[in-house]
Amino acid sequence: MAGFCDYLFFSYLIDVCNDIYEVRETVCKCAVVGAGGVVTVTFTPVLLAAIGFTSGGILGGSIAAKLMSILAVSNGGGVVAGGLVAFLQSIGATGLTTTAAGVVGTFGGIIGYLLSGICGQNETQPLPPSDSFCRPGVICL
Repeated sequence: MAGFCDYLFFSYLIDVCNDIYEVRETVCKCAVVGAGGVVTVTFTPVLLAAIGFTSGGILGGSIAAKLMSILAVSNGGGVVAGGLVAFLQSIGATGLTTTAAGVVGTFGGIIGYLLSGICGQNETQPLPPSDSFCRPGVICL
């Protein structure tokens, strides 16, 4: 047992602490998943504005303008109403709707879940008994 649990002196509190300590990895994973959702919902409009989908329209010379040009050429000269560029420009102009926030948040939560493997990686493993380190005839301290 490591951390603050070592410093508790009453057995009841130590038992409670052990119970909390056992669920730490689960709490960590939930926090990473939740953070993934919150971060994607928060930063999606910021990212879209940074690549050129602004409230004033698509910024000339931006990545958004290049994407619009590529999709227009591949579509025969026009951008499809309700297509990818229109959808991203809508978010860039007005922000995320509740439904879009749910979709983006779910995607962020999935990414958070995939990254949640970081939880519990720095757990200390108990060392084997000191005899196993010693070869016959070697003094181990």
